[in-house]
Amino acid sequence: MELMPGRAAVIGLLGKGDDFLPAVQEEVATVARILDVVPELMDDFEASDLDRVLADRPDLIHVAGHFDLHPGHLARSGWRLKGGKLLSLGMINAGRFDLSGIGLMVLSGCETGLVGLDPNGLDSLAGVLMGQGVLRILATLWPIPDAAAASLGCGLQETESVSQNFDEHKNTGLEIT
Repeated sequence: MELMPGRAAVIGLLGKGDDFLPAVQEEVATVARILDVVPELMDDFEASDLDRVLADRPDLIHVAGHFDLHPGHLARSGWRLKGGKLLSLGMINAGRFDLSGIGLMVLSGCETGLVGLDPNGLDSLAGVLMGQGVLRILATLWPIPDAAAASLGCGLQETESVSQNFDEHKNTGLEIT
């Protein structure tokens, strides 16, 4: 069983200046075509844009963009946006967004799967997202060039195994491989 149109969301955070990611545009267009959705390709992404995406209650969200983790500093960790703005882990961790029921988030960008140690414990994007209700995360643990991240993100979706396996097993507690 495949994901139905509208049950997925694809978000591209283009960045600006030194943070501009030219391959994000191609990645987002390809993944949106594969998942049969309209992509959210933005260089001026705001919190209200994420609210709008989440209002449709997608099962799968694919996000492509710059991410920085600063262990112990959730307010400084997050996705880099236009003009030096940040969609911070602090904002997400505070429950600003309703992420409950999202079955899978594919995070295409540098160090989105990285875990950092601080004096109070561990910090990670995956941990914060799962703490807010996301069931599964697919992310990278290493710095990855823009074009390579786009190839990886597209390749994951092109195999269709991510969306098919997710849809078949999302409520069974089985691990997606």
